[in-house]
Amino acid sequence: MPGFLSTVDSGDAHREACLRALALYGHRS
Repeated sequence: MPGFLSTVDSGDAHREACLRALALYGHRS
């Protein structure tokens, strides 16, 4: 996910995206 990793420059936004992705993949497993 290159586009996902490119959001690192914004701390809060990146953390929110991380939590969202973790939640999605966590429920998916």
